[in-house]
Amino acid sequence: MDTYEYWAHEKSGEVWAVHIQDGEVVGACGPLNHRDRPADMRDFEYSQEEAAWIEDCREDFRLWEAV
Repeated sequence: MDTYEYWAHEKSGEVWAVHIQDGEVVGACGPLNHRDRPADMRDFEYSQEEAAWIEDCREDFRLWEAV
């Protein structure tokens, strides 16, 4: 199952768009600013390299919800 979420890095506060497939981060795009958010999260250009970094440091991120 594919899921798309925004995650914030705990220390920096930077926000990333992440693509999750079967519980694993397989794509990431960021850091983003508030103007970088398309209506459909599938429209981001996701990077597998950034995804690997986020997956390795997953405990440093939290789900981010826009206000």
